[in-house]
Amino acid sequence: GGFLDPTVLAGLLMADPLAIYPEYVTDANIFFCPSDINKQTPLEQHARLEAIATTPNLTPRDRYDAWVCALASNSYGYTAWATQQDEQNCGSDIALIDSEIFAIRFMVAGMVQAQGWNPYHYDDDVDWTDPIFDPLGVQGSIEPCWGSGPLSKSMRMREGIERVFITDINNPGASGRSQSDIPVMFDMISSPNPTTAQFPDPINGLPVGGQLQRFNHIPGGMNCLYLDGHVKFIKFKADYPASAGAAFFIGGSASWASSGEDLWKAYAIQPNGPFETQ
Repeated sequence: GGFLDPTVLAGLLMADPLAIYPEYVTDANIFFCPSDINKQTPLEQHARLEAIATTPNLTPRDRYDAWVCALASNSYGYTAWATQQDEQNCGSDIALIDSEIFAIRFMVAGMVQAQGWNPYHYDDDVDWTDPIFDPLGVQGSIEPCWGSGPLSKSMRMREGIERVFITDINNPGASGRSQSDIPVMFDMISSPNPTTAQFPDPINGLPVGGQLQRFNHIPGGMNCLYLDGHVKFIKFKADYPASAGAAFFIGGSASWASSGEDLWKAYAIQPNGPFETQ
C-alpha cells in the first residue's frame, strides 16, 4: 500500500493521471482553473513533479499516489460513469434527484473499503443489483435510482452511451439523451446539504476538507464539458450538474480533503506522506 487511503482515492472524480499525462495533457498546469483559490503556482507544481521523479526509495504505489495528489481533481471533476438527474426513479426531492452522481462519487469508494475493490483498475459498469451491495442497503428502488437513466447499472462512459437513457423504444425522442446532454468534466462546485443547509462534520483521522473553497466560480456556477465535446457555462442551480444536490455530492459532502483541494498538502508531504517539499 501507499500513503493515500484507497477510499479517498476512489471518490476523487478524476481520470487516472498517468493515462492522460504527459501523452495527452502535456502541461500539468492545465489541471488547474485560473479561478481556483486552492491552485498552486506553476513553480510549485514544477517542484512537486520534480520531487516525484527524484525522491529516492519510493515504492511504485507511493509514486502513483504522488501523481494522483499532484494531478488530481484539484479544480475539475470527471465522471467516469454516465449520470443525469433521474426524477422518474429517484423522485423530485432536491437532493435525491441527483443520486446518480452520489452513487459514483461515494458508493464506489465505499465498495473499495467494504469489498476490497481496486480503484486503480476498476473500469466496468457497476451493477447495483449485485448481492455484494446488499450489506450496504442497496436494494429495491435504490437500484434504478443509482443506475444510469432507467437502468440499475451505472454505465461506464463510452461512445453510444446516450442510448441507455431511452425509456420508451416506441418514442425514443421523448426520453432519450444526446451526447450534448451528458456531462463528462466540469469545474468543481460545492454547496451545503440542500435539505439541512449544513456541511457534514469532519471525520477523525482524515484531513478536514474545505467546503465552499471547492467552488471555483462562486457564486456563479460552472463550466461543463459534454460528451460531444462542447462546453457551456451553467448558472448555479439552473441545470444539472450545477444543481443544488449535485453541488453537495460533488464538493460539499466530503468533510475530508478531497476533490477541489490541494491534495499534495493534505496527503503527500510529511508527516502523512514521503515528501518534504511543499
